[in-house]
Amino acid sequence: MTDSPTARLESFAASQYGAFTRAQARAEAVTDRVLAHRLATGQWRRMLPTVFRVAAAPITFRQRAFASTLWCGGLVSHTTAARLWRFEDMTSPEIHVTVARKHGLSHPDVVVHTTGALIAADRGVAHRIPVTSALRTALDMAEFLDTRAAERLIEEGLRRRLFSIGQLRWRAESRLGSGVTGSATIAALLRQQTLGRTDSGWELRVARILTDAGFPEPIRQLEIDTLDGRRTVDLAYPGPPVIAFEYDSDCWHSGVRRRHADAARRNGLRLSGCVVIEVTSDVVHDPARLVALVEPTLTASTVPVHRGCTPARPKRSR
Repeated sequence: MTDSPTARLESFAASQYGAFTRAQARAEAVTDRVLAHRLATGQWRRMLPTVFRVAAAPITFRQRAFASTLWCGGLVSHTTAARLWRFEDMTSPEIHVTVARKHGLSHPDVVVHTTGALIAADRGVAHRIPVTSALRTALDMAEFLDTRAAERLIEEGLRRRLFSIGQLRWRAESRLGSGVTGSATIAALLRQQTLGRTDSGWELRVARILTDAGFPEPIRQLEIDTLDGRRTVDLAYPGPPVIAFEYDSDCWHSGVRRRHADAARRNGLRLSGCVVIEVTSDVVHDPARLVALVEPTLTASTVPVHRGCTPARPKRSR
């Protein structure tokens, strides 16, 4: 294999999802003339000003994200960072970056955010891509999400141990008064002392839907004695019978071994007299459907039903 400048550059670009900059090309002794020739013949393609890609490299979300950092010199942030950190429900194809205020960059393919400071705790790496840390990403996203969505995202970060309550409080308080509304949202949630009490954000969403629909607040982290020992149910009504909600996460419950373990767990709960309601992500995002799913079981149990249901809820049969 010929160790030519173009070959060295393409080998290097492979570590960056096939993307490279003009400066990196020059560092490998690839002249502007050779670069122009490769672009003209379609062997390389332009992605952003001064950023190119090897045409044979597939165009992917990660490639676009990496290329944006090569262009701006900043960090992938907001929804892009949330997606790279694999926060649930974060699937936006948009590319967001955060740079220092002095840059003044603009491009139609990239949403540019500016900031006065990026400290060490704000910086991270995900999939070899420079990103805002999970902690900073949560703070940034709280500025654009409603309170409940922000609460779910933060709960997920705490569950996955991407950051701690102490880190969240410290960074939110350090940004208060700087015009960052997300910090105020998180500070308010911390004052309510509800964060960190659950293993994942789905419980918060389901609990809110149930209470908004007129049902009482379900119990979190309920311990149940089964034939296989004591089990902790993330969300439940004590009954009788105990009504346990089990969540099938598209992200965290994949794989044969995990599915088998989930099935064994739920069978054990059922054999102990529990009613198990399996909740999926599409149901959680459709409140009326969730209420319709659980209503027959709840109304047939000893769970008290409150009046004043939301309009989206189907009428109860008498």
